Amino acid sequence: MKGFGILFALTAIFLAAPLFANDENPQVTDAWHFKAELTSGARLGVYDEIVWYKRSTDGARYKLSELNWELKPAWYVGANFLVGRKRFELGALTKFFIPAKSGLMKDSDWQNDSLFKNGDTSTKTNYSESDCYLDSTRAGFAGYDLELQAAVKFYPAKFLTLRPLLSVNAQFMNFNGRNGTAWYGDQTEPYSSYDSASARIINLDGMDLIDYCAHNVFVWTGLRADFIPHSRFVISLSSEVAVLWFFMDDDYHKSNSKHFKETALSAFYGFRQKLNLEFSVTKIFAVGADFAFVFTGESVGSSMTVSTKGNSGSQGVAGQGGGQLLYFDLGISAKLRW
Repeated sequence: MKGFGILFALTAIFLAAPLFANDENPQVTDAWHFKAELTSGARLGVYDEIVWYKRSTDGARYKLSELNWELKPAWYVGANFLVGRKRFELGALTKFFIPAKSGLMKDSDWQNDSLFKNGDTSTKTNYSESDCYLDSTRAGFAGYDLELQAAVKFYPAKFLTLRPLLSVNAQFMNFNGRNGTAWYGDQTEPYSSYDSASARIINLDGMDLIDYCAHNVFVWTGLRADFIPHSRFVISLSSEVAVLWFFMDDDYHKSNSKHFKETALSAFYGFRQKLNLEFSVTKIFAVGADFAFVFTGESVGSSMTVSTKGNSGSQGVAGQGGGQLLYFDLGISAKLRW
């Protein structure tokens, strides 16, 4: 119901915006206009990989496993392009991530109920920390963020421009977990906590442990407001929701040559807030600072294990997979417009 409420509110804004349009505004032009932009910056946050399981006692869903892939930070470079005429604009936005260490990979498991059917879903039985890298070895590149965006401009006042937005956004990240330490609870029935006195500690230094590829496709819609306090300065603020979010990943555990693949499709599970500052140095050249915040809920979809050992083929598993994103983008840009 919340999702339908948000959609109704956005639709109302889009329909009402033309009522406040002011075609006498000096910003209104019938001419074609273009913008080209170079950007660089950093993404800080975490990508979560989740395996869900149904509790044996009452059938409720709980987390069986969660991997947290950190971005601390992930550096990127990119280029953006925009073409527009009259009220309509079409933009292409790109970010490409640079291979580098990006923090830690944290792996947590709650295994007691899935193994022993005892209703214990709260004891963390296994935990490990490894070095997290954005890696280009497996996929040929470390990651990208590509977006195609359409907008319609309205002019309520000389100092304000409104843009209803609709965009398709495809993201990819390729992580690698190496080195680190693992803690395993005493493996008697039931397992003890990973941090108990009887837990085993395993040194993982020098080991290449996990490759993880995360694909995310969003359909965003929202509203952007450009405030123009001075002819050379623009403050842009936009708020968007993900009407649809498709999540797909591939987790390859190298120690046992197994792939864990999850897919999930969610509606109104994501939120994006952007702030852009732009200062015009000349008529055609401007510099800017860009900030973005993205947050999603915990998606729930399907999960499958694919074994590459011998000829065992594909095996389904009882759990459900999913993911969650939380990150900030901080960037600077140089722009040419004409």
